[in-house]
Amino acid sequence: MSALLDKMEIISENIMRFRAFIFENYDVYQDGVAYLKITKEDMDKYGVDPGEVSTGVNLLRSLQDLLCVVLLLLMRE
Repeated sequence: MSALLDKMEIISENIMRFRAFIFENYDVYQDGVAYLKITKEDMDKYGVDPGEVSTGVNLLRSLQDLLCVVLLLLMRE
């Protein structure tokens, strides 16, 4: 069972770097609302797609005093 759990935690380097990007670039608007704008260029830079980006919402949910986390995907070129 622990071998299975270990494999579930393995991620690629580009995903790890994208997660670091989220932590370095999110902002808190007011009254516990965190947000981050993610452009197509950001996704291309880290080699992630919108499905992988959506997992980033959960990265910030455990921060103290946050009520809402919003990731804005800007897909237009």
